[in-house]
Formats: sequence, C-alpha cells, structure tokens
Amino acid sequence: MAAITSLASLEQALLQVGGTPRVLEALWDGDTQGWYLCVSVYVEKSVWPLKKTVCHALGTVVLGTDIRLFNGHVPP
Repeated sequence: MAAITSLASLEQALLQVGGTPRVLEALWDGDTQGWYLCVSVYVEKSVWPLKKTVCHALGTVVLGTDIRLFNGHVPP
C-alpha cells in the first residue's frame, strides 16, 4: 500500500480509483513498529441494470513508532 502523507495524497488516491465513492474506511492498528491507519474506499460502479460495490485499498497513514506505550514507560 502507498503511504498517505497529506490530504492532497489522499485526494489523489481517491481520484485514481474512479466510480462513485460510498464509504471511506480507516482502520486503526498497531504493532511493535508503531501505529498506523489503513485507508480504503468502497465505490459503486454500475453498468445498467447492474450495480457493483468494490473495495479499494488506498494506503496507510503512519501515526507514530513509540513502543514505550506497550512497555508501560509512557502513560496512555
């Protein structure tokens, strides 16, 4: 997945997908390497009379790399 570093890069990723955006999903996750958001968009594509919803992974937003939170050295 590509790195999303600004609102402009998120907008660019959305424009490349095409279709009609229906849902923008951001899932927060973390591990020993840090915190990040996985960003996806669900778009509706249609060819009359059928409609189809497709999920596209846009990229990740890195929120930090502080393992001290897991070790108890920094209060949450």
